[in-house]
Amino acid sequence: MKKRNIGLLALSIFAIAACSAPEKSNSYNPVGSLRETFAKLQDNNFTVSYTDKFMSYGKERNETKRYTKYAVEAEGDLGDYGIAQGSDEIFKYTITDGEVVSGLPLVNNDGIRYDSIFDYTYGIDSFDLSYLPTETDENGVYTYTFGENAKNDSIFANVFLIRQIAQGIYPEKTTIKVLGEKLVINSVILSYSGEAFGNNYYEDVVQTIVSNVGTTENKTISKYLSDGKSAKTPLTPKFYQFIAPYLESNNYVITSDSSQMPSINFNGRQIFTENAIINDFEGGTVGGYVLKQGVVAKFNTNSENKVEITGVPVADEYNTLYTALYGGILDYTVSMLDYNYFVGYVDEEHENSYIITDSQTIGVLSYVCYCTVSDECYTDRVRIEVVNEETHEFNLYFELRNKNTSLKLGTYVCNFSGLNTTVYDPIDRYLNIGDDASTQNKNTFDTVLQKFKQHNYSLEINNSSVGLVKYCYTKDYFYEFSYLDKTINLGYVRRGSNLINSFTLYNGELTVDDTKNYADGTSPLKMPGTGSYFGAENDLFYFSSFENAAKGISNSDLYNMDNYKVSTFGKYTYWENTKDGFAQAVLDYLTGGTNKILPMGAGFMVTNGKDNYDTRVSLICNYVAADESYTNSFVFTFFDIGTTSVADIETFLGN
Repeated sequence: MKKRNIGLLALSIFAIAACSAPEKSNSYNPVGSLRETFAKLQDNNFTVSYTDKFMSYGKERNETKRYTKYAVEAEGDLGDYGIAQGSDEIFKYTITDGEVVSGLPLVNNDGIRYDSIFDYTYGIDSFDLSYLPTETDENGVYTYTFGENAKNDSIFANVFLIRQIAQGIYPEKTTIKVLGEKLVINSVILSYSGEAFGNNYYEDVVQTIVSNVGTTENKTISKYLSDGKSAKTPLTPKFYQFIAPYLESNNYVITSDSSQMPSINFNGRQIFTENAIINDFEGGTVGGYVLKQGVVAKFNTNSENKVEITGVPVADEYNTLYTALYGGILDYTVSMLDYNYFVGYVDEEHENSYIITDSQTIGVLSYVCYCTVSDECYTDRVRIEVVNEETHEFNLYFELRNKNTSLKLGTYVCNFSGLNTTVYDPIDRYLNIGDDASTQNKNTFDTVLQKFKQHNYSLEINNSSVGLVKYCYTKDYFYEFSYLDKTINLGYVRRGSNLINSFTLYNGELTVDDTKNYADGTSPLKMPGTGSYFGAENDLFYFSSFENAAKGISNSDLYNMDNYKVSTFGKYTYWENTKDGFAQAVLDYLTGGTNKILPMGAGFMVTNGKDNYDTRVSLICNYVAADESYTNSFVFTFFDIGTTSVADIETFLGN
């Protein structure tokens, strides 16, 4: 969103446009009726009534432009707008329900304000009359010849033909007839249809009538200016200072209020944090998206305020996983904008308010606020009302209407609050990996490890092909499944002292493979047991049973409190196991053995939770690259310690 994409539609080789006028220089004394009429036009007080026959591929279009020294005003099929002369600037405006809606002062490419309307757009005051024809045909018709004076050509085309001519490409024929104080201009222009319409050229027939010379008025804007009103006050530095933190943050709450929308009931809140997006709307389930181990998962929050993972969203039919919330699950966020997108003015009708008019900013704000903007539900501006300058709380007002019928739909209001202070307790509990070891004593640490020693816990890991995967460990069975597709699952179940079979689970029914006994001594699988190394076939990763005889590490070393001290590595302050060979043994187990990285300590972070859901044991294994170019850590967090079970498997076992 930092770069704009502006769509351009080429209607013809003569693009409708307004551009900066040339310098004024004219001292010619006109001769003849055409030149005399043009001389009167140089006061820039006249009306242009324009019609084209084929510009829209067969649809006739009409436009009226009224030129005065204080305003140029246009209305019709080519656009409704005005350019007014303020006291020391010019500004664009529109007229809505008979009232002037003024815009910001107009500036050039260097940001300098224009002093005069006709420094910004073309007027006849700088037209060189000496190039006008003096002879007519037998019907009193003058022929204007393009190509004799480039400045004149640009003025003529912009004012009377309402277009900018391409260099060296002119209308095929342009005639002018003087009828008293009026001019009738007819022009035949060769237009290009564009690639989408077959790359064809066709004739565009234009007729323009110039009238009301010296008597044209723009009454509404004239009164507006005479009342001492002028352009809107541009957004102030104070506003940009207020909005700035939102351009760097994805941590706040949006509270929606549709009470001023008679036909819509959409109230609730969205909570944005670094690792989660939570939707809590009236009548709906509280839930959203959470980022865990680099992959996004869907979740609901249950009645006990606990997170339940319900699936893994995918970006396309190829099951491409989302690896980000912002710029992933959400295509657009406020933090993707920058200052340039906040274009608007100070709202003088409401206290502490600002109007934003940039269409892309309105689009982003409506997107994050669940306000789908279309022709049936349209707005071209939003109002930001500052509620609290210190906390950066504000209200956002969408005045919505049907663009086609002009029917007002009401006002949708969203409150932005909690900037950089928002937390969501269920997500914090779910993502907790353990407490800072320096805040604990060994008794607390030992209490948690003794729970872990019972070989009953769960683990979630990011599988690069299917997203978040859950492992369930008990003394009698091991079960793993994908949240993306729960039919992708595998388990092992103990069926006696010397019999372990694999199984799959589908629609509540276990299918057990009796052809192989994983307890017959030919397999590294143990239950509980760690097998050969994590990731190896039949290795169940019961780390509560970890040992490595080759490195002199017994399972009792895992639970011997004398082996532990508080250490810090990177962002982790943990209980480090200082037994010789322990860190290397853990690193070998996790990687299968490698000389590319070297151990920098291993141990645990734990939380002694108020219930088993909040109890955590995280295995921490720190390492450094062999060339010392980087450091990192493996982190595996075990949860539901002592309460892990799968109902269908328990039923199968008769428990």
